[in-house]
Amino acid sequence: MVRTLFVAALAIAVSILFHPSADAGAKGGKIRWTHKKTGASQAREPINVPAAQGKTPGKVEMKIVFEGGKLAEFVLIGDGDTDLDVIVKDAAGNIVAKDIDPPADEGGGSDICVCRWLPKETAEFTIVISNRGSVLNIAQAATN
Repeated sequence: MVRTLFVAALAIAVSILFHPSADAGAKGGKIRWTHKKTGASQAREPINVPAAQGKTPGKVEMKIVFEGGKLAEFVLIGDGDTDLDVIVKDAAGNIVAKDIDPPADEGGGSDICVCRWLPKETAEFTIVISNRGSVLNIAQAATN
């Protein structure tokens, strides 16, 4: 009898713990796109990164201004369908940060990208997101 009650209590505890609404108090759902103390970060609308056409990756370019002298961050999380890569370029076209994985057939293939760099001055940067997969990848991005 005690064992049955223990198993029932354990089953209830596990179902409560893993219930979809158990988001640990995160603001706006399960993912918090702002820093707890400073509020720094900027969530963006979902980005539809088109599928590759043959060997040519699908690409999306964004222009974002980052403040000089402060750590700049760009984070991208895809929907899990394909490999995504990110390259960050300055106004002169120089690569200042990148997150490029080997192709999936070579052991790579992540669609989680993090780029960090320190801009010398406040300027607009070009973010190039590439999709090597054969299907659309819907990604979520955030910046500080």
